[in-house]
Amino acid sequence: MSPTYELALQTGEVASRMSQFAPELTIRYAVRGEELARGSKISDHIIIGTPGKVLDWSLKFRFFDLKQIRVFVLDEADVMIATQGHQDQSIRIHKNLSPQCQMMLFSATYDINVMNFAENIIKDPV
Repeated sequence: MSPTYELALQTGEVASRMSQFAPELTIRYAVRGEELARGSKISDHIIIGTPGKVLDWSLKFRFFDLKQIRVFVLDEADVMIATQGHQDQSIRIHKNLSPQCQMMLFSATYDINVMNFAENIIKDPV
């Protein structure tokens, strides 16, 4: 299993435990192995996935509209940008989000690469 796949599952487990206090929230995994029928539409409140699957589901299959995302979280940003493919995919996702979408990057380390990435995709990152 890839590190991003495992990270998505781990994040989903934490989100599921937290969502027990808000039973109306629904969570969808956008990871390898999860399949949807063509023409399906996702209406879940939270989508947790790998950058590649999120891109496929949103742009290729149009299961959901990235412009409707209110908060985009990139967990383990240092790992995502260290892997060139994930960095490119994350930038593509960002370009398709609404300008009002809040971006959050979490990382164990904020080295120069993470900071440069944040400054390239987020206006005035904090």
